[in-house]
Amino acid sequence: MRTNHRIWIAAICVVIVSGAATPDWEAQYYQAKQLQERGKYREAERLYGQLLASLPETDSTAWRQRVWNNLGAIRFAHGRLKEAEELFRKAAAAEGSWVKDRFRADRAAAMGNLAAVLALQARFDEAESVQQQGLALLEQEFGRESPRLANGLLTLAELKRARGEYRRAEEFNREVADRLERHSLEHTEAYVRALDNLAASLAAQGRYEEVEAVARRALAVGTQHLGAGHSLVAIARAHLAEAAMMRGRAQESEVLFHQAIQELEATQPAAPWALASSLNNLAQLYRNTGRFEAAEPLYRRALELWGRILGPDHPDVAKGLRNLGQLFAQQGKLRGAERLFRQALGILERSVGTSHPEHAAVLEDLMRTLQVQGRRTEAARLVKGYVAP
Repeated sequence: MRTNHRIWIAAICVVIVSGAATPDWEAQYYQAKQLQERGKYREAERLYGQLLASLPETDSTAWRQRVWNNLGAIRFAHGRLKEAEELFRKAAAAEGSWVKDRFRADRAAAMGNLAAVLALQARFDEAESVQQQGLALLEQEFGRESPRLANGLLTLAELKRARGEYRRAEEFNREVADRLERHSLEHTEAYVRALDNLAASLAAQGRYEEVEAVARRALAVGTQHLGAGHSLVAIARAHLAEAAMMRGRAQESEVLFHQAIQELEATQPAAPWALASSLNNLAQLYRNTGRFEAAEPLYRRALELWGRILGPDHPDVAKGLRNLGQLFAQQGKLRGAERLFRQALGILERSVGTSHPEHAAVLEDLMRTLQVQGRRTEAARLVKGYVAP
């Protein structure tokens, strides 16, 4: 049984703060930004739109860049990835002496946001290239050891985890957490995010005792500094629930999962992919305890969320299909399980290739399903087709 660990690339979206401005622009910008930070996205979008319309064509590159970035963050929070990508590309490509000489950090932030969007669409090579460019800009401006590189490094960690490079992802996340601790920045979103992502990379390696310790730390720090209503706090609780499930504490795990799901449905900033992961993992708990009828609608809801937000060819969709297929296999619905496993294999081959650990796991599930149906020759041919000569 495999749970889904991809959580919170979305949080890497950075809302850019302003520098010098005319009084009217500054007031309108900050009003929109405050609305955005309070989760009032519709009103913030309206004000950002008005600001864009009022900016002159010349001498406003800085403000256009900021508004594009922040509008992209709003679209990102709602899972409108193509629209977010277009806005982040505009912000990242903004030209002019203002960008090049004085505010590399703003352009780097836009690049980091663009990388996050690309990663969620399983465009990992492009995402890593863009993120490396953003990190290079930040190194030029602030130095290699600056805590301002934290968000970019966290994006790289998630890219490594998506590709199955779990140890490398762990190293990046630990580096960020240690760096922020050295600068006394444990109160920041980036620190809690580093802990959440570290818990995810440890979970992918099956190291659930460590997951539990890291998740408890993230939950405590996040609650203290970000507030109980923040989605990073809910994500920490979801990791804690997963650790409890995998360590055999089913009753405690179920309570924690329900709390995390309730929080993720209500918290800001929105994290629909994290909600999908928590629904998927609660379904896993139900399946493990024989509550198959309760598990299936949760699996289907998670799949619907992933498919709508990330697109049909994302690795998370493949994981969801695999988990639903395993449920079908346990219920004796072997033809249905086979169909789901084949769908999952196709997605993984298109998005991350046959060398990813998840591909081998799904292939084994499919082979076992064929064997149970007495189709041993077909199962042997299937495996042979993926073994290099």
